[in-house]
Amino acid sequence: MKKALIISGIVLLGLVLVVVSVAGNREGSGVRRGKGEKVYVQAARPEQLKRDVSATGQLRPKDSVQLSAEVLGKVESIHVQAGDTVGAGQLLMRIDQGALLDQIESLEAQVRLDRIAIEAAELRLRSAARERDRLVSLHDRGIVSDATRDEVQLAWEQARVDAEATRERQTQTQSSLRALRNDLAKTEVRSPMAGTVLLVQREPGEGVAPGMGGVPGTALVLIGDLSEVRVEVEIEEAEVALVAEGQTATVEVDALEDREFTATVVELAVQGTTGRRGVVVFTAELRLEDPDPALRAGMTARTDIHVEQIDGELVIPLAAVLEDVDDDSVEYVFVERDGLAERTEVHTGLGNDTHIVVLSGLEEGDRVVTGPYRVLKDLDQDDPIRGELEADDDDSGSDPDT
Repeated sequence: MKKALIISGIVLLGLVLVVVSVAGNREGSGVRRGKGEKVYVQAARPEQLKRDVSATGQLRPKDSVQLSAEVLGKVESIHVQAGDTVGAGQLLMRIDQGALLDQIESLEAQVRLDRIAIEAAELRLRSAARERDRLVSLHDRGIVSDATRDEVQLAWEQARVDAEATRERQTQTQSSLRALRNDLAKTEVRSPMAGTVLLVQREPGEGVAPGMGGVPGTALVLIGDLSEVRVEVEIEEAEVALVAEGQTATVEVDALEDREFTATVVELAVQGTTGRRGVVVFTAELRLEDPDPALRAGMTARTDIHVEQIDGELVIPLAAVLEDVDDDSVEYVFVERDGLAERTEVHTGLGNDTHIVVLSGLEEGDRVVTGPYRVLKDLDQDDPIRGELEADDDDSGSDPDT
């Protein structure tokens, strides 16, 4: 009996040693599954990637006209207000006509007097001509002297000059009258185009004046064609070579939150100007494809112009790509394989602010470690990790653009 108990104890001790040995072998094998830092991973997959050029600008109509005063006077009446739709030729504003009407009446009277003066001058001219012809005939027959002949010839010349001067005075008066009547027409400010009243810049009773010396006259009304809304932005010279007419863009208007509009680049300046920060900029115009009636000229808009696009290439988050400390031309990522971090060298292509194309080194479905950075920067080959699938930027599978 005692011998049997000893044998049983030896068997139990052997089983314990076997369990301890197996556990020790697992602990020393280097495979530390289920332990390690928690990391975020994202699967490499084919995507559409866009590179954008961002710029801020303002909304404006395709065509707009600033109407300014062309005559001196005071605003008598205003017939429209901002937001009104107007047709070509429609009366917008009237400037007081009183002073002009007085001047026109005075000149019309002067024209009538000039007409009478011309008739009188022509009568004197005809009379002088008859007297000249009679005395010249008598002179030819030796009846009157040379002095008498010269005197009547001079009288005729004087009558002719007086008649011409009277006619010229009438021409000048008629010219002044036409100018006043033209100014009278300008007191009625009419729209030169069909469009929308963007701004009424005067009030009844305010004085206005025409432009002089290259300085425009008093601003009256701003008219624009809002059937086509454009965004005018400034592109810095470092990026202007990437922008071209026909490229699409995404537009966000500050006044309309949570709304995005599609636009197309329709014009790009060939001459740059110096911007507010001293950088050379080029003006670009984008046409909104489906403008909202709530949009107004002058609203601030932010645009992302899609200057480059790649379809169907493997795309991963930019944060996952690291540079070799000894050779910054070498790029690599960590891929989660069986609970371990595997360092994988990659070659990358087009990228934007958030994502980048992988040309080689990865296969579709590889679980790439994307963060957190405090863990990623110190990660080494075969470090144990616990990967948690990171949510995509858009679960619907939209483009990972900027």
